[in-house]
Amino acid sequence: MQAGRVEALIGRAPEFYGPGRTKSYTNSLVFDRIKAGKRPFVPIDARAERSLIWTPDASRALALLGNTPDAYGQTWHLPVDPDRQS
Repeated sequence: MQAGRVEALIGRAPEFYGPGRTKSYTNSLVFDRIKAGKRPFVPIDARAERSLIWTPDASRALALLGNTPDAYGQTWHLPVDPDRQS
């Protein structure tokens, strides 16, 4: 992007969860284990807040950025709901 040879943008997202073939920690260690009848494994400090993004929401946000010419050449942080951090 800095060299100016490629028209690009950067979309940064927090940890993904939800449908699809994502290999996120949340899907692999929590939801996939629950689905398999196993106890979820959460390898983080319970006192630390985490931001998550639902896979379909991330997809819509990235599609919107990719279809917005003025968004190119910038870095975007996909939004999360500050009241729903876990």
